[in-house]
Amino acid sequence: MNDYLSKPFKPEQLLEKIEAYCGVSTVLHSQEKVEDEEKSFQFHERLDSASLFDLYGGDTDYAREMFAIFLKNSDQEFSRLNVLLNEGNYSEFARLAHKIKPTLSMVGLPDMEKILQDLEDGAKLNPVAPEHLDQMMRLIESKIPEAISAVDSDFEKLKKLAI
Repeated sequence: MNDYLSKPFKPEQLLEKIEAYCGVSTVLHSQEKVEDEEKSFQFHERLDSASLFDLYGGDTDYAREMFAIFLKNSDQEFSRLNVLLNEGNYSEFARLAHKIKPTLSMVGLPDMEKILQDLEDGAKLNPVAPEHLDQMMRLIESKIPEAISAVDSDFEKLKKLAI
């Protein structure tokens, strides 16, 4: 092993590592292809397109895979968060919030990721005022339908690209 990248990393960081060992010419052709693919797909306005392009580098297959995972698990995970909060199981709530956070960034929802970070932090403190956690949970719940709709819309577009 000559090098490593810690997760999460961006495609350009990986390209820099490859370039260091394989040379510039190998990477340039790949980068041109990625830039062409980026121009051909427009993410939903609700999603953070800039971070998604940074993350996927035009790899629509990878984006489609991550969107599918999010859509498959999000309803169940957010429902479970609610149950844990209502039970007052703050340690498990914090653990699940921590687990969900990366999936939100993987589908371009950094605003929701930030709220989940606040929920995780608040739950780790074994809150004296759980009503604050309830308020934040209601806020994220209010954003879920629109967010899922946007991700689902792009997932359908990404599926068509694969055909």
